[in-house]
Amino acid sequence: MSSSVIKVKQLTASGLVTGKRALFKQLLVHHSGGGDTEIKFYDLTTAPVGGETAYDFDVYGKGMFVLPIPEPGVLFDDGIYVAFTAVDLTATIFYEEV
Repeated sequence: MSSSVIKVKQLTASGLVTGKRALFKQLLVHHSGGGDTEIKFYDLTTAPVGGETAYDFDVYGKGMFVLPIPEPGVLFDDGIYVAFTAVDLTATIFYEEV
């Protein structure tokens, strides 16, 4: 039996998922608007000031989107911060602190 614990954080605006070292496991997005948007993942604990993203996810149109990540997940050493500008977006992030 594995001792890992999958945690979940739901965001409706940019924010911190975790301030700890973590594996990003899966993303579930609900976009109720009609336009396109982008979700940016940063290996940070605060809002980014410049710098490169660890990962970008494009959302096209209205709907539910799932982004499964191959095991063991994507490692974020300094925490996971997610940024997006759409007000009609809900992002659910599944992760494991390691």
